[in-house]
Amino acid sequence: MSSVDVRQSTAKAVAADTTIPKSPTTKHTPQTTASDRTDYFSSYLTPPDLSNVTLPPLFPPQLQLHPRTAKVVWRDFLFIVLGAIGLSVIGFVETNASDIEARSLAVRFAGMVVTGSSSSYSAIAVNPNGIVDTGYIVTQPMYEWLRDNRDWNDTLAFLNSLALLLPTIWVTYATVWKGDYSCVFRVLAVQLMRAYCGWYTYLPPDPTYLNSNYDFPDFIFCIFKECSNDAANATPEDAIPFVSFFSGHVATMVIAANHVWLSGHVRMGLILHVLNVLQIVRLLATRGHYSIDLIIAWYMAVQVTNPAGRLGRYYSRGLTWQELIPKTAEEAFASMTGVEHLRQERRISALTQTPEVQEALQVIYEKEKKSKVRIGEDETETETTVKILQQTATANMKRMMDDPQVAKAMEEQMSYLRVQREAIEQQMGNLREQAYAVLDRSQQTTPTTATKPKGQ
Repeated sequence: MSSVDVRQSTAKAVAADTTIPKSPTTKHTPQTTASDRTDYFSSYLTPPDLSNVTLPPLFPPQLQLHPRTAKVVWRDFLFIVLGAIGLSVIGFVETNASDIEARSLAVRFAGMVVTGSSSSYSAIAVNPNGIVDTGYIVTQPMYEWLRDNRDWNDTLAFLNSLALLLPTIWVTYATVWKGDYSCVFRVLAVQLMRAYCGWYTYLPPDPTYLNSNYDFPDFIFCIFKECSNDAANATPEDAIPFVSFFSGHVATMVIAANHVWLSGHVRMGLILHVLNVLQIVRLLATRGHYSIDLIIAWYMAVQVTNPAGRLGRYYSRGLTWQELIPKTAEEAFASMTGVEHLRQERRISALTQTPEVQEALQVIYEKEKKSKVRIGEDETETETTVKILQQTATANMKRMMDDPQVAKAMEEQMSYLRVQREAIEQQMGNLREQAYAVLDRSQQTTPTTATKPKGQ
């Protein structure tokens, strides 16, 4: 076929193909009327029906994240946001810690309650030691009321002292009778840490503290030192020199309340926590502790005393001190720096991730829900000296009663006591008759003496 024939056949095929668009120059555009244009634009103004339309994904298919990957990305993003917020708070406090006006909400609240004006209250928001305490600012109205009503201050102090008897009784019961040393080890650890902190850094108590002879340890200090009740004119030399950082009252109450709760007495544990909150408010209102004392006391009781609690459980089960103390210098260093505690936490975390342990924990959880008894409570209840003495006394008494000679002696003693009782009853009857006879004679002679004429 020649080249001319090829060009002719190609032209015929192109002319027959209707899918190929024609040149714009050959397209005929008809004339449109105004009504046609109105209908044409109104079709664009009417919203289309998208109920059956599937929108394309936000990201292209190659950028769609796996659910696990998306979870990791959101976790890291959330950490960045929360970290930025935390750093902002830290920076604000670092640069405005001594600024009273920065505590605008607390200052305005207390100022409006006390003076009716927030601007006139800033001048009295700092204690004589120059310490700025937000808790003092918030409780200033209650402080001024207790300062003017010292009888109510003594009443609240007395009730607070009574509330402290509850954890004392529980700790004694758990240690002496149940043989559970975990609670008392926690209390001793937190009190030793408080003494340690107070010895190395003495934070002076507030001179405007509203002391009371019904509060502890006020009545002990006031025995050896004259305590001033003039809080309005108090000086730093008038303050009772007790350890302010941190609060032993709050720490002890939290430890006891948690131990009571875990022992199955949930309602009693909740009551102790509520009493502790009221105690915190009173300590702030009377200037007995700074806010930092109460915050750190709560944290110490909840977190820092955990190793002491474990040590108490080990000690309850009969482990000796030789088994508890570190064997090598490396173990001692790891225990002192907290590395051993972190290592133990990682071991427990890895152990709880195993399916067998998770199933066992689920069984324990379901059993606790049904029986409302905390699993593991019986493990910390051991023999105690008091129980041994009680059991020994009961066994000796039973053995004595089973002995024939002792039983005969006891019977003779009981017979003697019965004879003595009959003799005493007979003597009481004779005395009763003599008393009646004397009463009869006095009644017979009384009318005669009453009718005697005057002057005789």
